[in-house]
Amino acid sequence: MSMVKDESRPYLIVGQGITGTCLSFLMTQRGIDHVVMDTTTKKAASSVAAGLINPLTGRHFVKSWMIEQLIPKARQIYAEMELILDISLFQNHTIHLLFQNNKSLNDWHMRTTSYDVGPYAGLVDEGNDFLSMYPQTIAHTEILGGAKINLKQLIFAYRSYLEQRNQFINQALEYDQITDSSGNIDQKWEGVIFCEGAHAVRNPFFNYLPFWPTKGEVLLVKIPNYPNTNDIVKCGVFIIPTDIHDVFWIGSTYDKKFEHDLPEKEKGLLLHDRLEQVIGCSFTILDHQDAILHT
Repeated sequence: MSMVKDESRPYLIVGQGITGTCLSFLMTQRGIDHVVMDTTTKKAASSVAAGLINPLTGRHFVKSWMIEQLIPKARQIYAEMELILDISLFQNHTIHLLFQNNKSLNDWHMRTTSYDVGPYAGLVDEGNDFLSMYPQTIAHTEILGGAKINLKQLIFAYRSYLEQRNQFINQALEYDQITDSSGNIDQKWEGVIFCEGAHAVRNPFFNYLPFWPTKGEVLLVKIPNYPNTNDIVKCGVFIIPTDIHDVFWIGSTYDKKFEHDLPEKEKGLLLHDRLEQVIGCSFTILDHQDAILHT
């Protein structure tokens, strides 16, 4: 396809991960002419991520930034995408939080006294059938208001949507493609919007920014006898159901120091051991994946 239309100057969105996809969708709703450039061969964080929306994050159960405004807006936008793409994307989920020691349980009690955390914190239960499935667990609670997005299906379906509208360029960007002889953005574009994820660290237009690369690794495992096939569970790792029966996303590690962008055996073993400590049944590792993002 031609990269631009002769009669107009479209915007160019570089990258079709979750950010580029949502931006393109909103620009389409507003009638803003644009094309999206990406390659189907690169490894992107959006293709590895679980798509989890978690109101309380980290070891200290910090309320996610602007979560009160973002979840209703996300629900609205994904519902509109579902209508256009004819797929299911947004699933409301309670997140089951397990405690294996008194310290983590006490930390939870301390944090949930805060007014900002309270609306998302369920009651602690120290004796029910749910706990019997996790041998070393002493108590259980729920993080309320979570959700899961089917990211892989979204990225694939929206790419097909763009291709049908002749708005997708399937190639990796070379930065000199979009600049003139003076190094400025070529005037054939109304503007260029970079949604590159980890590739932003090599972007010459933003090489002054202090990007902080972070590497995450996950496992895909098959757990044939796991009873909670539809539940999201957090206990040292997340156990998140996928669209494939008995297959779960397990993650993730979080490393700011790393030497390459390939999965590391020791990280896979770490995730394996953490999962083994949580569940009381056998499992098989199907895949070990990694991705890099920048903060």
